[in-house]
Amino acid sequence: MKQWLSYSLETIKIFMVFCVCLGVFYYGIIWLSENYKGDERLRFSDTDAEKVQHSVHSLIY
Repeated sequence: MKQWLSYSLETIKIFMVFCVCLGVFYYGIIWLSENYKGDERLRFSDTDAEKVQHSVHSLIY
């Protein structure tokens, strides 16, 4: 009985550490995403498509 209780407590501890690490990772990704939204180097186009500048033939030769 004591061994079963010990295994249960260890499982709960590991689960709690996993949840804390997952939460820190999740909020870190959100924080990075918010920081990059204001970056001027990441310019999003006004439309969904962009005009192709070069033809395929000119890229091959």
